[in-house]
Amino acid sequence: MFYWVQVWRLARPVLPIPPAVPSSPLEQDTAAGSQTVGQQPDRDEDFNSPIPPTLPQKGSPTQTRLPFGKPTVFTPLSIRRPFRHMNTLNKTRDWRIQHKNKTVILGDSNLSRMSPFDMMDLQIDSYHGATFRHAEVILTKSKPSPLVQKLVLSFGINNKAQLPEKSSIKQLQGAVRAAGRACPNAQIFVPFINISSNLPQQERDHLSRLNEHITKHFLSIPKLPEELFDVERDNVHWSHQTARRLLVYIFKH
Repeated sequence: MFYWVQVWRLARPVLPIPPAVPSSPLEQDTAAGSQTVGQQPDRDEDFNSPIPPTLPQKGSPTQTRLPFGKPTVFTPLSIRRPFRHMNTLNKTRDWRIQHKNKTVILGDSNLSRMSPFDMMDLQIDSYHGATFRHAEVILTKSKPSPLVQKLVLSFGINNKAQLPEKSSIKQLQGAVRAAGRACPNAQIFVPFINISSNLPQQERDHLSRLNEHITKHFLSIPKLPEELFDVERDNVHWSHQTARRLLVYIFKH
């Protein structure tokens, strides 16, 4: 019996089991970091568990990645400014307009003094030295735009030297007709021309008679109260504070 046992042990020797060696550095780090006291690491749980999503950090650009789609970027509200068209010696040839918004304010260089604005449906186009005659030419050349719902013609101060009955009233009428063709779905407003008391008496008389025609025959925007109206030393260009007030005043009407 003893001899037979010795033979069996020689036939099937018991070899020592070597310690497990991780096959890669990744497994070494996983094995070392996942062991806790009294618990063996669960390799299936370590390698097959889903990766948690990465939360956006504070201060980073706002970007949302939708599943199986392109990233969607949300931009802040845009701040816009009046567009001042170039100064030119040939105004009737070079000046144009593109109607891109529901509300369009078209006028002389005073509009360029208006503050930046965030009304996304508003467009302001300024033309240095423009009269109602220039407004008619600009609108006649433009393509009809059914998008525009409100069109404001802020001209007149540069017509101050003209006799209304012979010139400026006819120019005004032509500008309003051209505006109706260019923006067939729009209400057309002509603001009351605010007049500085420091202008020569004759020029004030011309503008006053033009204002009378505006209020009788067209949709007009009342003049700004005198205590809120101020101009620069040339008695023509609005102060920047007045321009800010008139932007809000015109937009609300």
